Amino acid sequence: MMDRGLSTLSLSPKQLEHLAYGGDAGAVYRYYRALAGEDRPAYWNKYVLSQAMCEAIDRSEGIDRAVPGAEQFIAALELDAASFLADFGEHCRNTGRYPLEFFESIERWAAYLLERERFAEALGAARAGLEAGSSRYPATRVALAVTEATGLARVGDVGRAKALLADLAERPYLLIDRNLTPKILSSLHHAALMSGDSRYYNRLIWRNLLQFHTNDVLRRAATEQISRTYGHWYRALLTQDVRLRARFLYALHVAHFAWSRSRVVKALRLDRPSRWVMLAATFAANYARPDGLRQPWIADTVARGARASLPKDTSVLVTRAMGGLGDILTMTPGLHALKQADPDRTVYFAIPRQFHALFQGNPDVELLDIENGRIDVSQFGAWYNLTDCPAARVESRTAPNVKKNRIDIFAAAMGIRGRALRGMLRKPRYFVSDSERAFARQFFLDNGLANQPVIGIQLSSAEPYRDYPAFEVLAMELARNRKLILFHNEKIDGYAHPNIIKVDQQTFRLAFALAGRCRLVLAPDSALMHLAAALDIPTIAVFGPTDAEVRTRYYEHCVAMDARSELACIPCWRNERIPCAITGGRQSACMRLISPQQIQTKIEGILGE
Repeated sequence: MMDRGLSTLSLSPKQLEHLAYGGDAGAVYRYYRALAGEDRPAYWNKYVLSQAMCEAIDRSEGIDRAVPGAEQFIAALELDAASFLADFGEHCRNTGRYPLEFFESIERWAAYLLERERFAEALGAARAGLEAGSSRYPATRVALAVTEATGLARVGDVGRAKALLADLAERPYLLIDRNLTPKILSSLHHAALMSGDSRYYNRLIWRNLLQFHTNDVLRRAATEQISRTYGHWYRALLTQDVRLRARFLYALHVAHFAWSRSRVVKALRLDRPSRWVMLAATFAANYARPDGLRQPWIADTVARGARASLPKDTSVLVTRAMGGLGDILTMTPGLHALKQADPDRTVYFAIPRQFHALFQGNPDVELLDIENGRIDVSQFGAWYNLTDCPAARVESRTAPNVKKNRIDIFAAAMGIRGRALRGMLRKPRYFVSDSERAFARQFFLDNGLANQPVIGIQLSSAEPYRDYPAFEVLAMELARNRKLILFHNEKIDGYAHPNIIKVDQQTFRLAFALAGRCRLVLAPDSALMHLAAALDIPTIAVFGPTDAEVRTRYYEHCVAMDARSELACIPCWRNERIPCAITGGRQSACMRLISPQQIQTKIEGILGE
């Protein structure tokens, strides 16, 4: 298990990173563990550290504790996991960047400790993750909070567990994964009952039933919880404390689960229609109302406490707890249409503060910070929740035959339908300020770029599976007789050429201002592609797993490239977590089939060379 012999092997940091990104966790763990302590920092990156740590936990969980000597091996693996996580934390502090993988690693470690009933350590790990900036990743923040609340409840601190869970339950606009909601509400109504708050408990058990998800085990448990609480199902139906719509949905649940108990019904699959009706009615209550997610129970269950003080009128609230920049840009046409439908109505857009600058100069919305304070959704005339991502739902349901562009999906999710949707302007909206234009103009003068056909290249998307792997080869060839600006949000290594300027230390607004002066933009499926569409910059977009035709449908000046003529699996619409069906790895083989020469030919055609 120790495998120290691997220390005689030699892999470069890039090679180990490649193994880690490809998911070869066993090899990464063995190699990293064999490294001397002073050699490890050279290999620190988010993929190596997360894979090594999680592999240590996986190995520990796979050991039968009843085997003699097992505890010794488990202790060694736990020491490895803790050490690797400490390395990860130091790496983040050194770089000033805290990636998603860091918080996922903390959450995995905290959950492991909780399962092993090491409560103090589990609570400490969860709290450390929450305080280290996990709010940038709402799904992981929620998971850490649930882990902490579960630990608090296990050690008898029901009051703090209830407060933590209530904060999540009463801010549903922060929940990315709707499957987490029933788990949160189930834990919360138990904590509420144990703390003597029966009224809050009653409201929560109804909310738990009425949240949409497709887990029949959880739906049955929620139904039975209501029946037990009221003593019998008919008493729950007759109560006047709950709105009629909620009781109607409860009746559908009771009927379905009673009907599905019959062996004959199951054998003939007659339970499927009743299940479909139950789920369809619940889905409609959550998503099909014209004023957005104004669930019939939500106004009754907003907890008292700190709230954004806003007038209740015809104003509209749109919420989005995460980015990225590209997705938010594709929301701007819908937000504009929402404002144009009633110019006197205020459209509030609640997003993380880090994205507020994207709307500088945009008159369509008033911004709210979604992460701080509590927003009372009942104060608004309508609420559209884009955190429960409608684009992800549509694409996952229809893949690989996705036909709808995200601009249309987000607009429809904000209530833009029919004639309004058909007539909507579909160009993303972004405004460059006068000072930013002056900065870009001076930058071009200082770097000898004025009156040059400069090409701007975004080197990476938010998710590496969409990245083009031959950008450096292409850039070095283009730089022989052209000026290039490379854009990235991390330090750019390599690309050493006097005609190449690296922009990796600027705010995104200044980087966008520089991109706005480029003659041509080259990018993967990423934020810069959407920005170029907003600013009418000619663009070449390089695609693989996602559909170039769908994503660039409304971008008049964009030329999209992919390798679908060579691979019939394009587009597969996989994501970062789903491996390539051909290679089994996380890198996209289809991106490698687009040659630098093909892209260079396209560039020459657009620039008229």
